[in-house]
Amino acid sequence: MINGIKPVGRSLRWGMVGGGGSSQIGYIHRSAALRDGSFTLLAGAFDIDPRRGREFG
Repeated sequence: MINGIKPVGRSLRWGMVGGGGSSQIGYIHRSAALRDGSFTLLAGAFDIDPRRGREFG
C-alpha cells in the first residue's frame, strides 16, 4: 500500500524463509509487512535448525 488504498479486498497470504531470532533484518521485514494488515504471515522456516525455528515461530 503506497497511497493509502489497499489494492486487494483481503490480506495477501505470506510465508517467510529465514529472518529468525539471530537475523539482522527479519524483524524489520515482518513488522513492515504486518503493519497495515495487507499481509498475513502463514508459514515460516525461520532458522536452519528446525528446533530453533519452531521455538522462534
